[in-house]
Amino acid sequence: QIATAHAEIEAIEKACKKLKSWRIPECEIYVTLEPCPMCMGAILNARIKKVYFGAYEAKGRSMTAQLAASNLVNHTVEVEGGVMREECAEVLSSFFSEMRERTKKENCEN
Repeated sequence: QIATAHAEIEAIEKACKKLKSWRIPECEIYVTLEPCPMCMGAILNARIKKVYFGAYEAKGRSMTAQLAASNLVNHTVEVEGGVMREECAEVLSSFFSEMRERTKKENCEN
């Protein structure tokens, strides 16, 4: 298990390698869940121009809007949330349910 293994981080790493630059300002990123603070930081650092996400972070732990408009960094990013919200929520629910089942099986085997 890797703490930084979030889909956004992996996508940004792949895009940077393919484009041979850590700045990818012409890129947009589409994700199912509102980015966490770590992922939003990576999005800002990579200078991505726009983030589209589906489901909102239900527990209110995201700082997407605050970080996107922050004057603490020299780049701002457009954010559009709620894109295919219900469909994304279903995908996430299935994903995390499968993850919990896999973890249970692994714990029983050990």
